Amino acid sequence: MTHPAVASVPISGLGSSEKSQLYMNLSIVRGPLPQAKNQAILEQYNRLSGARIPMSEFRHWIEDGPAGPAWHALLENEVAEVVGHSALIPFRSSLHGRWIVAGKAEYAFIREAYQAAKIRGYEKSGKPRNALMVQQLFQRWQQEGLGPLLVSTSAVRQRSLSGVGCALAKFPVTEALLVLRPWNASRETPNLEAWQRVSIGVAGISQKTLWSALRLVPDGLLSSQRSRRRPESALPEANGQMAFFEDFESAQWRYPREQYEQIAADADGEQYVIVKRGSSDRYVRVCDSKLASGQPTFRLIAKLTDLARRDHALGVRWAVYGNDEPAAEISNRLRRFGFLCAPRTRTVLLYSQEKEFLSAERWKLNDAMFSFDP
Repeated sequence: MTHPAVASVPISGLGSSEKSQLYMNLSIVRGPLPQAKNQAILEQYNRLSGARIPMSEFRHWIEDGPAGPAWHALLENEVAEVVGHSALIPFRSSLHGRWIVAGKAEYAFIREAYQAAKIRGYEKSGKPRNALMVQQLFQRWQQEGLGPLLVSTSAVRQRSLSGVGCALAKFPVTEALLVLRPWNASRETPNLEAWQRVSIGVAGISQKTLWSALRLVPDGLLSSQRSRRRPESALPEANGQMAFFEDFESAQWRYPREQYEQIAADADGEQYVIVKRGSSDRYVRVCDSKLASGQPTFRLIAKLTDLARRDHALGVRWAVYGNDEPAAEISNRLRRFGFLCAPRTRTVLLYSQEKEFLSAERWKLNDAMFSFDP
């Protein structure tokens, strides 16, 4: 059966009954995709999300991972233009001695003109289009024998995905900020109310004054020390939790040297933090850490502030996940060093056919899982 092409007819000129005749074809494929598809996906995702992801970085995440290329759900119109997309990026992990390939959903969108279009084969389904697309992608992932999935998305989209089979999981987080450029931070820090922006600006003045004294410390004392990550034959486990990016190959892929630094917290480099470099409108962001009791020290915080100054960053941002004793110690020490600390809850969706992976307690998360944008 053939269908008339609709791309040449302006959407604004169609009546409501004609609009409903728009159709999309859904396909689930393993990457790598042709370059033209990548270009179409990234251009539309950047436009709809306001992101500024370059093609080289997009391809790095979806093609070059040590667990293989991403899986893609593609929605295409009558002339094979991509009008909707979602990807699952695979990550290595392990649990109870079992190797696992888990995944995270990224780069999801459906173009505005196709939000109400029908998907062939699912014309009678009452589910939202994005839920249908994601459901088929998730099911194909599971059919391939792959592991649990994580979805970080807005509250609105969480509700639309409620019928896909995802479980809601809440992770306690302490968000800690050390502001070094107060007025810039009050404008650029995302997701704040007006009064919170004023508070950050005022508090940042005292934080900046306190830490400006570090300019008197010799540069050699505060300079970042890269600790070399040793190749490991097996992935470490974290008290019955799945941890990510801890084997050598995964860490090399996840933390490109041009964007990240690994800063030693002790003399031999066994303790460290991995940070994403800052910029004039962003914080230096701690994404991962391996720290013993008594950390972070004044010396480590001084290194982070020195890096933030060199990057002309807004300051230092550190999200401490969990409410156990080690997490509480880090949060308390950050407060002692002048960080603004606030409790938060990060809510994500988990998808798996195995019930144990639907519990937040099985996942060891940090900001490395939520900082893929440049």
